[in-house]
Amino acid sequence: MVDKFNLSISADSPQKPNAKLTSSELSCNLSDSMHNSNLTKAKLATDQQMEVLIPRNNTESSLVGLEKDRSTGEVYFWSKIPLSEPSTHKAEKPDHVLLLWDNSYSGIHRDHEGDKQLVLNYLKTLKRSTVDLINFNIEAEPKQNFDLSIDGITELEKALDNIQYDGGTRWSSLSLGDFETDRIIVVSDGIGTLGDYSPDLPDAPIFVINSSV
Repeated sequence: MVDKFNLSISADSPQKPNAKLTSSELSCNLSDSMHNSNLTKAKLATDQQMEVLIPRNNTESSLVGLEKDRSTGEVYFWSKIPLSEPSTHKAEKPDHVLLLWDNSYSGIHRDHEGDKQLVLNYLKTLKRSTVDLINFNIEAEPKQNFDLSIDGITELEKALDNIQYDGGTRWSSLSLGDFETDRIIVVSDGIGTLGDYSPDLPDAPIFVINSSV
């Protein structure tokens, strides 16, 4: 048994909020565009069930409003902006993917297995495409080319497993604007330790994967 029970609801809605406690129902009054509802009970049995219903607000008039803070007296302006459904489309599968893998020393603690599996799972969906792998740190290593057949995926996985992590990162070792490809995947922590580089970005979309803090 609760000696005194009080419930207060303030809801911005064109329809009043409703609450029922066994047979007792809240009284609702409109005040400053807010429905304020209060229920006070003395000697409330704790085994009684409560139902609270606050109607959704779908009216355009509810998108802006003013609200007064009861404790400080300050008035706030608020606005609700409805979000439209995002547009989606099915991306065309690329014929060629460029995989840039940062093998500098700062990447030694990345989740290499997680990075590898994420990349391979994506590449396996492309099948007839090809991928060029370029490892880079201070310098960019010669590119390795793989087709995305079962054997090609196996060879790429071996190449990723054999990567050695050492040296700093010089982003200028990559001339991104010179690459002709349909899609670029960069696996890196993004840290550049040597030089100041503003890349000349290619037309191809770039996706970055980072598994370190």
